[in-house]
Amino acid sequence: MGSPQAGYVVMPLAMPAARRSGVDPMLMAVAINAGISAGGLAPTSLFGIVTNSTARQAGIDLNPLILLAAAMVANLALLAAAAWLFPGSSMVTAPRESAPEATPAAPRARFTSQQLVTLACVTGLILSVITGFWLGLEPDIGVIAFGFGAALSLVYPEAGAEGIRSIDWSTILMVGGIVTFVGVLQRMDAVNLLGHAAMNVGTPLVAALVICMIAGLVSAFASTTGILAALVPMAVPLATSGGVTGWALISAMGVCASIVDVSPFSTTGALLIASAAEDERPRLKSLLMRWGLSMVIVGPVAATLVLLLLGPVLN
Repeated sequence: MGSPQAGYVVMPLAMPAARRSGVDPMLMAVAINAGISAGGLAPTSLFGIVTNSTARQAGIDLNPLILLAAAMVANLALLAAAAWLFPGSSMVTAPRESAPEATPAAPRARFTSQQLVTLACVTGLILSVITGFWLGLEPDIGVIAFGFGAALSLVYPEAGAEGIRSIDWSTILMVGGIVTFVGVLQRMDAVNLLGHAAMNVGTPLVAALVICMIAGLVSAFASTTGILAALVPMAVPLATSGGVTGWALISAMGVCASIVDVSPFSTTGALLIASAAEDERPRLKSLLMRWGLSMVIVGPVAATLVLLLLGPVLN
């Protein structure tokens, strides 16, 4: 319902819950990304809005519900594969102590002042962003969040110092460096160069496979929205040539560009790692890297076989 990044609020709740419940953190990470990827390609969300509007401007007939259905089927298949590969947690949590017998009229836990102030800051962050957009401004969510975080650190210095120590700075620096590098490549028009090279492949089906791989590869390191807006118009000549079905090609590109976001080089993957327990992060980072980069190959191949080959039949 708007931005796929709204799903990020689930991560700090889901990753600790997976640890407590004996669910493999890798399975939980794939599940969260599957929800973000499928929901993001809905006609009411950013990825879907960009893909559908770009296809409409290019004259390609794409039903928004077909794009959503393709994303849901693909992500459910990936979730099933992850459940088979990672059936249980390899991390053993500390055994729970036997709970004491419940006493009658036990006092209910109350929010502490620190928790109440934190909730007030979260509410202030939401209201400031909504109010900013309502007034026609462009509020920077990151800067506002840093401001509230700094205020909380000043009010509660011990908790602030502990929170700063818990930040996964290596992941932040890695993602920041990758985003900077990809930004330079985009400024140098390297992404468009790859897209035009894919269009020069003789066989339409092979060209569709190559452009889906480019969409997945670049999206694993950069903005999914940006790569969809850049590559969808390039696929128009291929879609209108008759070699492949237009709606199937655009749907395949959308799915391939979003399923790789679980890569630790992407914002989603980096936040998943940061939300996991500290002793789980090295394993999770390694698995997410292999999973995310494998989707650059697996996604386009599967999408080409299913959507592009069955597209004429389903058209």
